[in-house]
Amino acid sequence: QHLPDEETRLLMPLALEVKKTSAEEDQRSWFQGLLLKSSGIAYENALVVVRCTATFDNSEAGGCSGLFVVSLSTKGIGPAFASVNMKCHNPDRVGMSLKASPIEPDESTRGEGNTFAMIRQRVEVSLVTKVDAAPRVTAELSIGNGSRPPRNVAISFHLPVTLIKFMNPLELPAAEFDQWWTSSIGRPSRATVDVAHLSDTAVVQRLGYGGSLHVMTEPSAERWRDKGGAVFRAVGLLPRHGTMAFEVAVFVKLDTRGSSRSDLEVRCNTKSSDDTVAQICCRNLIDVLGRFPLQ
Repeated sequence: QHLPDEETRLLMPLALEVKKTSAEEDQRSWFQGLLLKSSGIAYENALVVVRCTATFDNSEAGGCSGLFVVSLSTKGIGPAFASVNMKCHNPDRVGMSLKASPIEPDESTRGEGNTFAMIRQRVEVSLVTKVDAAPRVTAELSIGNGSRPPRNVAISFHLPVTLIKFMNPLELPAAEFDQWWTSSIGRPSRATVDVAHLSDTAVVQRLGYGGSLHVMTEPSAERWRDKGGAVFRAVGLLPRHGTMAFEVAVFVKLDTRGSSRSDLEVRCNTKSSDDTVAQICCRNLIDVLGRFPLQ
């Protein structure tokens, strides 16, 4: 019997561990990426790729608003959109208003029979109070290449809109953070997440939520380092907007000192928000920390 050489034998276990990413994990990965960056892939399959670019204006003058440019492109040379039906669903109309513009074809990608290989849609959002659910886009696409009957494809993805995306980072000295933390009067929101697979650098990037929160890495992470983990702290400010006539400071602690289970806690400096701001922000952070929240 022929035995594999040493190099092949060492690589075999790695090959066996490679598993195809499920559709649910793909969706989560794309959504995480969009929350942490201003642009990226929102959806992709064998026929089409959807990219999204986001811009937020979190000033009081801007009223906590966001603009999203969603671009759909066919893959390969030849296929084009014969017909497109897109809808933007806003599951939290109380917390946020949403307005989608008509679909715009990219004239430079015009094909036969008035078809286009790329189309775009602009979506405007405005925070009213405390948004608690991300908008979802559904699209029914007919894709053809002129020589074959068009293929009908249905896709669905979420826009990177969460309450934390409307916040501004607030820089505080460590001592002032601790003072605010102990004096916060709102009810804290807590969760347990799995961040064992993340480096400290990755934890800092995810806690920062694409620049919405200020993460205190010096001296807090080093000073609190113990038992192979650390305590990370982050803070952000939700401006006055819509029906909220006051600003809310949000404080976050993530304790990674306990093996694979890390404790996440979020507090606010006021209970006027009915404690829901802390609860929503805790769920938002779970979306970017770890693979899935622990039950």
